[in-house]
Amino acid sequence: MKKLLSILLAILGLFVFVACGEQEQTNGRNVTVTVEKQENVVAITVTELSGDYKLDEVMTVLQEKGELTFTVADGAITSIDGVENAANWNPCWMCYTSDGELSNADWGTYEWKGETLGSATLGATALPVIEGGVYLWVYAGY
Repeated sequence: MKKLLSILLAILGLFVFVACGEQEQTNGRNVTVTVEKQENVVAITVTELSGDYKLDEVMTVLQEKGELTFTVADGAITSIDGVENAANWNPCWMCYTSDGELSNADWGTYEWKGETLGSATLGATALPVIEGGVYLWVYAGY
């Protein structure tokens, strides 16, 4: 009986050890950001990053911390901090980024703290963030 109990405890211990290892892998991502807000502008700067994040995931972290609110519909940001896109999307929230590989200046630019950011080529649900990257949401017409 003692031997059976020892075997069961060993198996249980193995399951606990394996579960903890999976949790570390799942939660191994970390992101540190700063948020700056001005009228009709929300700037998100990624200061530290480990793991892969999309912009909407970073925004979800900020929302969970109470630093930002937003809504998404069909993969597009439809409101930030209670300011909603117009029914005809003019004005609306537009995203600009310092990531030169995932921006297109031909689609539009925005000056932020002496840096020219290009219009993001992907939506927030697909746009990967990079360490040191600036992601600017501007509520404006086009």
